[in-house]
Amino acid sequence: MHTNLNWYRKHVFSLFMVDMIKFPDLRVCPQIPPAGDIEVSLLSKRDIPALMELHDTKCIAWNHAFTAEEAEERLASGQICSCARIGGRMAGFVWFAPRSIYSPDLRCTFELDSTSVVIHNGFVDPAYRGMKVGPKMIEISFRRLAETGYKTVYGYPRVTNRASKKAMGHHGFVTFGRIVYGYVLGYYFFLPFLHNEQGIRLRLEVSPWHRWRTFARKRGLVA
Repeated sequence: MHTNLNWYRKHVFSLFMVDMIKFPDLRVCPQIPPAGDIEVSLLSKRDIPALMELHDTKCIAWNHAFTAEEAEERLASGQICSCARIGGRMAGFVWFAPRSIYSPDLRCTFELDSTSVVIHNGFVDPAYRGMKVGPKMIEISFRRLAETGYKTVYGYPRVTNRASKKAMGHHGFVTFGRIVYGYVLGYYFFLPFLHNEQGIRLRLEVSPWHRWRTFARKRGLVA
């Protein structure tokens, strides 16, 4: 019942915001001093069981990010995942999406030019935080992306996610816009402010009235 009440409250009125951020030039990558026994490699299909062990035992306590099947689909679609290991044990991961990525929270697709990627679903095992695992993953990932011809990394952290925004700021990300979204009496509003950014476009994937249409279909009011 509590979940149902929260669902209805969300659709009566809710307001969310994400900041649009970018690392504008991968040719100028951050340099992180050596940080212990951290190895960073690209995820392959055979690594997915170890990735899911970290996800299902540690990450899921914070947020459910993906399933094993979705990880396979991401790799098949061209997404890149960097994984950090310490002593052979997976300690963190971060995903990068070229071309396009759908956000189920925003109900939109980010479409990118050929030189850009979106960073998403980054996580470090709490047992290894404070050991520069995240910064090392970012440094090596950015260097590899630059070597393969990418120039810009975009991101869209929630305004309330201060820890993520602070970390991204330390890595050299800058804010260039904001998206405001939510519901008013079942109407979905989506207001992007991107300041004429050329490397990324947004496409809303639902009607603003999609909740009302679902409501009407379930009650047989429309075919």
